[in-house]
Amino acid sequence: MIQTRYRPKRHYMDTLQTAISREMRDNLVDYLVGVRVDLSLSRDSVFLAVNYLDRFLSKRVVTSTTLDSVCLAALLVSTKYEEVAPPDVLDLTRLLEGQFTPDDLLDMERELLTTLAFKLNVATIESFLPLAMAAAGIVNPDPVTTIHVEHVAWMAIADYDVAHMHLASVLAGASVIVAAEVFGAGGAVAHAAAGGSGHRAVVTHEQADQMWDGVCKWLGQDAARELAGAVSGLRRALRKPRMNIQRCTELALRAASKAVEA
Repeated sequence: MIQTRYRPKRHYMDTLQTAISREMRDNLVDYLVGVRVDLSLSRDSVFLAVNYLDRFLSKRVVTSTTLDSVCLAALLVSTKYEEVAPPDVLDLTRLLEGQFTPDDLLDMERELLTTLAFKLNVATIESFLPLAMAAAGIVNPDPVTTIHVEHVAWMAIADYDVAHMHLASVLAGASVIVAAEVFGAGGAVAHAAAGGSGHRAVVTHEQADQMWDGVCKWLGQDAARELAGAVSGLRRALRKPRMNIQRCTELALRAASKAVEA
């Protein structure tokens, strides 16, 4: 399975890294989400960059001074893979305000590609979100539902303890379930619960159970335990402050509101 083949080693912060912390890694991922909006990048570029970052960190020891360059090298590679017009090296080095030169970043890019053995075609949470929503019974989700689910997915990858412990498909399913629980997301489900009025509604216990059963069936046999672990981890992750993710979600919700008004 491609998910298991290209995932980081578990517990790498405890077994390999000594000079960096979970918080440093998580803050950088939050930073990347902000960079995505500032540079108008696709969501997949960031999800891929985080996969590359975690896989690199699970194989190579880094210092606190080189962690930033690893992060941006991962983004440089992912944008070349995903974007029609990726940012150039100079654009990315400007983000670090002279901390590294373009040559430094290119050197780190080569080191990252070598470490990952050029294995870049990876299934991310973003790849599975539409399937997870469909499995949960969310058909033709409205923009706000989609934004809320994506918010939870961003929070998943910005939490080391959640991101590296579960498969991308499981995290996608957990993101849908937790979004429904926290935000009342549900697309067609919420629409039906509101009596077809179009107003958002709290998802009932019965609807939540149906969503859970649908996601478990989609994930396959014996998925319930891992899904439960991912849901529990995401509930904790949502309590942590992530300024850039929050800012990006608010901008997306504002844009969705303006589109409706227009």
